[in-house]
Amino acid sequence: MQQGELRQGTEERDQGLLKLLELPGLQEEDRLEIQALLEQLTALQAENTRLRKMIHRLSAGNKPKMSTKLKEALYE
Repeated sequence: MQQGELRQGTEERDQGLLKLLELPGLQEEDRLEIQALLEQLTALQAENTRLRKMIHRLSAGNKPKMSTKLKEALYE
């Protein structure tokens, strides 16, 4: 699944949850629970994004800066 597809699915889910808050028969306790879940979801999405960036940065750092052939030629 591509990043854009993930983002679109997340936005659709968030919109669906926001619509739940507008239901006329919803108890205040349930409304507060849904709001708490939305806040937790937002925090987890932000943490996921930060972790993905960190993993990408760390994995990119493990790659050699120059090719082995070039390095050997420079040392000769």
